[in-house]
Amino acid sequence: MVAFFSAILLLFSFFTSCKQDSPPVVVPKLHALTLNFNHYFGNAPLQFLTNYITAANDTIKIKSQFEYYISNIKLTTADGQVYAPETYFLIHYDIDSQDPAAASIQLQNIPNANFTKLSFLIGVDSLHNHTLGQTGALDPANGMVWTWNVGYIFYRLMGSFSSANTSFSFDLGGDENLMKYELPASIQMDNNRTVNLKMDLKELFQTPNVYDLKVDNKDIHSTTAPGLLKLIPNSKDMMTLISVQ
Repeated sequence: MVAFFSAILLLFSFFTSCKQDSPPVVVPKLHALTLNFNHYFGNAPLQFLTNYITAANDTIKIKSQFEYYISNIKLTTADGQVYAPETYFLIHYDIDSQDPAAASIQLQNIPNANFTKLSFLIGVDSLHNHTLGQTGALDPANGMVWTWNVGYIFYRLMGSFSSANTSFSFDLGGDENLMKYELPASIQMDNNRTVNLKMDLKELFQTPNVYDLKVDNKDIHSTTAPGLLKLIPNSKDMMTLISVQ
């Protein structure tokens, strides 16, 4: 019996020792990532009521509204691990309230990792594009929906062109017209970081297609307008990464 209790005490001491020697649980540090979208027309910061020249030699002004959705942001490591929070942000400017040169959004709780690729959409993915009873950035009260087509307007640009100040209005949307971006990056999330991006609206009017407002659609408010066949391919060169801080 003494031997039995001695064995029990030895086992208890062994497990207690193991428990005491176990390494502490390490809680990964989480950080914030800010994405700055810097809006340009060529090399000039975007401003309302300022003359810009397109590749088709149209003199245009952004005169009233400029807004778009950023969604489905993903960060990918070199070995293929993906951090993909559910993200929907509406960036909105109008002539009465704000300067459209820059906008910022922030992601929280990003794990410590070395990410090598940043990807996102301009637009709303098909799983959310056709359900209008949503809140936050996707609330229909934000005015970025087509109720007749049950879908979101991904990108809105309103202005005028030529000396006659002829109006143009782009409401770009439709599942087939999502603007997709995958940008090489080196983002070491060992601290809060800021990624600076450039959106060049001049590229929307050129490469690979010269978009001529005198000839092409000056008003687009559907998912099938012929002008989309030029604008959507042109948008692929619209976003570039400037720096990571």
